[in-house]
Amino acid sequence: VDQQPNPTLSVAILQGNQLTHQPQDFSPDHIDRLHGAMIDQALAVPTDLVVLPETVWMKTLRLDESRNPWVAESLMVSRDALGSTMAQKLAQSDGAIIHGIDTMRAGQVYNALAFWNAQELLGVYFKRRLVPFSEFRPKRLGWLSPQNQLHGTGFEYSPGQTLGLVRVREIPIGSAICHEVMFPQLLRQSVLGGAQLLINAGNDGIF
Repeated sequence: VDQQPNPTLSVAILQGNQLTHQPQDFSPDHIDRLHGAMIDQALAVPTDLVVLPETVWMKTLRLDESRNPWVAESLMVSRDALGSTMAQKLAQSDGAIIHGIDTMRAGQVYNALAFWNAQELLGVYFKRRLVPFSEFRPKRLGWLSPQNQLHGTGFEYSPGQTLGLVRVREIPIGSAICHEVMFPQLLRQSVLGGAQLLINAGNDGIF
């Protein structure tokens, strides 16, 4: 039997120590300045994969031309525009960047992870298990939900319905966001679907 070596990835996992943000903390393309600098540092050495937290971009990634009443046009960034930013970051690298960002498709907004290389958007994972009162309003108790600081009262995310596996250097990656790591069945579904690497992105500051 022809024995092939196991594939490997060099991974940089970034988590800035910043509990709160002010408008001046974000660059003109609305990335958290702290993590923007950390990306550059990580890519200064050979790195296959840079993993960022759940929230580093204060805009919504727009995957199509649909609209959502809770998301103003000024709060959206197109796939091409964000792809250009990523291409600049990855210009001298063969690696990929994974980051959290609100993402709109078919008029629905998702808490998502986006995967990029220098050429394209490799894929998107939509969070499947949402946090009650924070990310969606439970029936009959939704009035207890606090106002969403970015989109306003009444806003909620839609849950993802698929595994959202993404290949980086031919390695299938399964994703989870924040507290989803508490639900082993979600991770198990990704493994059964073919994931060889599991990534969980969160915001340490919320704890």
